[in-house]
Amino acid sequence: MYKEIKELTKMEVLKEFWRCGNLSMVANKYGVNRASIYKWKEIAEKSMLENLKELTPGKRHVTVEQQNNKLKEQVKNLLDILHKERKEIFMPVVFCPECKSDKVRKNGKVITREKGLRQRYICNKCSASIYVALKKTP
Repeated sequence: MYKEIKELTKMEVLKEFWRCGNLSMVANKYGVNRASIYKWKEIAEKSMLENLKELTPGKRHVTVEQQNNKLKEQVKNLLDILHKERKEIFMPVVFCPECKSDKVRKNGKVITREKGLRQRYICNKCSASIYVALKKTP
């Protein structure tokens, strides 16, 4: 006697068959014939190929110049926002006065009466100490 199987059940059977690869186990679990599963698999693969062939990229409606102009406008807007908030984007680059190297690292802060809060840096090449003023005391 023929047993009608819904589309969702067929899809579940195929998904499980593709996941585990054991045809006999899937056929016994859902109570369907193995030949039916092969036929459903063949139909599904054909329809997937047909649908995927139609997915070709279309023409670009936006030119490279238009994209560049849009990006430039976005950068300008971001810079305007940052200037309004007066935030610094980049840290100042510190160079060693003795060997002119930019390979320096932070090494604590120092508070002095005359020059206020200062950041101490050490050069990785020549081990010289460099002090940069952060805040001046009134």
